[in-house]
Amino acid sequence: MKFEWKTEFDETAANPMPILHGRLDLEGVTIKSTYQVRLCLEIGEQSTALNGWREQIIFHGLAKSKKFDSAKILKKPGENLQTFSSLCKLTSKDSKLTPGDITVKEDPPSKIDSSGKDVHIEFTRPFIGTAADSMDIKANTDYKFYMSYYIYTSSSKSSSRVKGDQNPGKTPKFIDGTIYGPPNWKYPPSKEVPEIKTGSGAVYRWGSVALGAAAATVASMW
Repeated sequence: MKFEWKTEFDETAANPMPILHGRLDLEGVTIKSTYQVRLCLEIGEQSTALNGWREQIIFHGLAKSKKFDSAKILKKPGENLQTFSSLCKLTSKDSKLTPGDITVKEDPPSKIDSSGKDVHIEFTRPFIGTAADSMDIKANTDYKFYMSYYIYTSSSKSSSRVKGDQNPGKTPKFIDGTIYGPPNWKYPPSKEVPEIKTGSGAVYRWGSVALGAAAATVASMW
């Protein structure tokens, strides 16, 4: 499982605002046509990721529909932050979840491919959250990331079906990464920033982390 992100400005807003554009990929998994897939992403500041509040995002999708139909976040202050499986075991109707500032992109659409054993979803969210339970993202800041996933029936809340890196004691094994401000950000970072220039001339600042990876940065871009 891998999470890649790039930062850009939302030029459609009245006042262009920085947004985080993320993509989650999961490959090589067995998905029965009757199963639900849940992808979970947790982002927290370095000093408070485990013992304090962090943004916890969960996507739900059915294999038979071949796409994700729900994107929610966990309400503050979080659900048992010490346990790696606590988020991804929740069903889409769980009262602990609420719509946040997550927008699932329709182009390209999300995908749950049972035959190809491939899952991916792209989404955006503003740096400054508008929902009460959303976390503000600080530009040019080091964060801790945690990813997990679940593939089983849609009604189950079984912790044993949740997969993710864990430490002894079942605490989440976080991965370090940096979220930079978009190009032309008014507070440029003091260190060199990875940038990708597309064929259209657009420039993005990006980052990537992978489940099970020792290094925080995976040099690739979608």
